[in-house]
Amino acid sequence: MMKVLIADDELQARKRLHRLLEGFPDVEVGGEARDGKEVLARIAEERFDVVLLDVRMPHLSGVEAMALWPAGGPRIVFTTAHADHAVDAFEGGAVDFVLKPVEAARLRKALDRVKERAAAEDGAEPGRVALSTPSGLLLFSPEEVVSAVIEGACVVVETDRGRVHTDLPLGELEARIPGLRRVHRQALVNFARVTRLQDNGSGGYVAHADSGARVPVSRSHARELRRELGH
Repeated sequence: MMKVLIADDELQARKRLHRLLEGFPDVEVGGEARDGKEVLARIAEERFDVVLLDVRMPHLSGVEAMALWPAGGPRIVFTTAHADHAVDAFEGGAVDFVLKPVEAARLRKALDRVKERAAAEDGAEPGRVALSTPSGLLLFSPEEVVSAVIEGACVVVETDRGRVHTDLPLGELEARIPGLRRVHRQALVNFARVTRLQDNGSGGYVAHADSGARVPVSRSHARELRRELGH
């Protein structure tokens, strides 16, 4: 059973989610919360597998609560009417981002992604990385991974075996894949695979990898690289 906490400041939204979840035989609704502070208090006291987390809530928003999430805490699925927070959600480690009004099929897909994420983390062999993709789990050695860049609603991981689409957020990929480092709000790169840094004309770079991949490097991260490289 998947134990779920519903977090939304709107009563009708909580009722709708509760009703949808009752239709899933593998889900147990473990409680409700009305703001970010209440969410953090509940997950500190009780174990949940996933939190359906609204973005805009009083006192502490969903995104602000996510920044205070405890290590090993429940996985997050955002349920919101505000699509403009999608990048923040995925960067922070959310498994999925579901727009309101939430429909049963879309919610089911999000919960299935939570299960796939858990399976990927539990099933990865020592020294290897498991990526959850639309076609199943793919196993890689860290050195095979060249870069990871947000493209639309997913992340494209460049590997020696080609481009792989995954719903794993950049923050989680950065934590799980040794060698990947943040070079842009929407990009990671394995710096050991970078052969050239090309000036982009605005203070940043384009990182050229030995695989042929081109990865943007923001101005702030370019400054860090120049300091590290002594330039």
